[in-house]
Amino acid sequence: EEEKEALDDDFDEINLEQLRESFVSAMDQLDLSDDIHLYEPPRLLNWAMKKPPVITAGANVTVTSQVSDRKLLEWTNAGFTKLCAAQVALVMLAGGDSDHLHVSAPLPLIDIGLSSKKSILQVVAERVRRLEHLIFRRTKRVASIPVYVMVNKANAGRFEKYLQENEFFGLREQDVQIFVQNQCPLVDKDGQLILDQKYRIAHQPNGNGGLFRALMDDGMLQDMKSRGVAQLHVFACDNLSTKVGDPLFLGFNTICEAQGGIKVVERLSPDELVGALSTKRDCTKEEEALLAKRGQAPRLRAGVIEWHEMPEDAKRRKDREQLRFAFANTCQYCFNVDVIKSIAESTQPWHAVEDVIPHVDLATGVRVVPALPNAYRLSLFAADGFDVVNRVVGLQVAASEFAPIKDLVGERSAGGAIARLAILHQGWITEAGGRFCEDNVASEKPSMRCEVSPLVSYWGEDLGGQFREAVSLPLMVMSLQESQGQAVDGGLHREMSLHCLDTGTPEARALEEAEVMLTARQIGSARGSARGAQAAVETEQKAEGQGETQLHFVGAKALMHEEMPATPRDDAGRTPWEILEEQERAAALGEQHQDADQDEGPQAQQQEEEANGDEVSQESLPAWEKARIAGKLRGVLTGAHPLLPAPGKPPAAP
Repeated sequence: EEEKEALDDDFDEINLEQLRESFVSAMDQLDLSDDIHLYEPPRLLNWAMKKPPVITAGANVTVTSQVSDRKLLEWTNAGFTKLCAAQVALVMLAGGDSDHLHVSAPLPLIDIGLSSKKSILQVVAERVRRLEHLIFRRTKRVASIPVYVMVNKANAGRFEKYLQENEFFGLREQDVQIFVQNQCPLVDKDGQLILDQKYRIAHQPNGNGGLFRALMDDGMLQDMKSRGVAQLHVFACDNLSTKVGDPLFLGFNTICEAQGGIKVVERLSPDELVGALSTKRDCTKEEEALLAKRGQAPRLRAGVIEWHEMPEDAKRRKDREQLRFAFANTCQYCFNVDVIKSIAESTQPWHAVEDVIPHVDLATGVRVVPALPNAYRLSLFAADGFDVVNRVVGLQVAASEFAPIKDLVGERSAGGAIARLAILHQGWITEAGGRFCEDNVASEKPSMRCEVSPLVSYWGEDLGGQFREAVSLPLMVMSLQESQGQAVDGGLHREMSLHCLDTGTPEARALEEAEVMLTARQIGSARGSARGAQAAVETEQKAEGQGETQLHFVGAKALMHEEMPATPRDDAGRTPWEILEEQERAAALGEQHQDADQDEGPQAQQQEEEANGDEVSQESLPAWEKARIAGKLRGVLTGAHPLLPAPGKPPAAP
């Protein structure tokens, strides 16, 4: 009886008339997909002229590699202006299920195989924190970027628990909002409902296009407006390389005065399973001819041709050795907040995606797993929001910004995404002056990985001067504020960066000064700087030769970086270095007097001369050399130390 009541409840929640209309809309989309006349490539914008290009109806696209550095900087500054004014919010699309990857937990919450053992959600949170830090360095004010995570009914509780257990990965709890998208029943190819269990109708999330209605229904849109948010960066949770809150992308949309934007990469193969940015006509060729006789023109609008709806001719047609529809959708969008309500209240087209759906056979009552696609997933797509947006622009970026995880194996698997990220981060280090032993190239293999923590660098900044010696793979560059208990894989080289987050806070400054003062004490105990540091380096090299795990703390120029905060001073204007040197000098002078009283003869005089000589050499060292010595001495420390950050626990499992 309870099971029958559950089935009745399922039926009561379904609007059968709306479901029928959704199915008809999806079938119409499939029928129209055979008409190549409905689609044309986006219009390329030329930014080399004195006057900015005109944004026309339909899709307009800009290729960043064809834009001057000066113009790109202008767009980036415009994006930072929006970010600094707290007018930007981030929306993460995490409502899909992970059935295709055969994992029980949501994809953003699992360990996908990074050397750091971080989940995608942690990587995203840390990129947000790094971006907030870059904003702080520009404005000298603490910045907080609100993050909205769209989940589905089934995984909402897991997201909430995971974030709470890991203390929101350093983000403010009030800045992370979770909202739930609607569901849609699964139907067979005749449009009939199917059962997941005997007394349960099969459901699924209604696609990432359910975003707009969910923002309204869950009160997120009102929350955004109350915060003064004007612009949204929307992104999928399965792209490991997403630049969340990308200032360049946001600034580009701002300069273009666009209501909607999309980030794309070059589509290289006709067989790539990605949608393509295009301009869509709202009528067939015959209908356009009738309009022309009346002196009218078809309505043009920007959109994305989904890969399963793209005509075969459109997939393979080329213009000048390039695919005609050459701009692949990365599922990253920019929307103005003031158009969200209009999109949510509009009639969005539905799309039908064939899939293999396990179901209960109504004839036998047995649950079966078909060998071939047997059902449709009816979905809304976020890109269809452009239908009601007047000005839409696309920005083509480097392929390194697109590392999707959609398959178990191949380029679109977790391994493929990790490989792309490793190559990107190795490029950052190389551009910063770093060298790799034997010119090794990073890859997805555990022994050849390269990973730069998002807390250290957002897009390759702050790495210059940190790699004075050749480094080997596998390599991970971590922030001071990260747990030393992470990334314990055997043979993994860990580079510690002085560029930690929130450098204006007392805690961060205390960390930096603790490192320097600890180094000074080590130097003092070794009777000098240059000679004592060399002895410490030799000790470290000897330890490495014995097969111990190599642990570096690098950052020669970090303390002198122009963006780093000034070194704290006491009331007399003395830095911790100067205070420590005075203490060492006083101690050395006391030892000299004691030695003289004991009349130890020539040996005491020799020690005094050596001490004085070492003090002179210590004072003559530039600050960056002191930082380099600090890095070398850090490597020989073992065990816990009161001045070193305590190891923290790894993130809780989802």
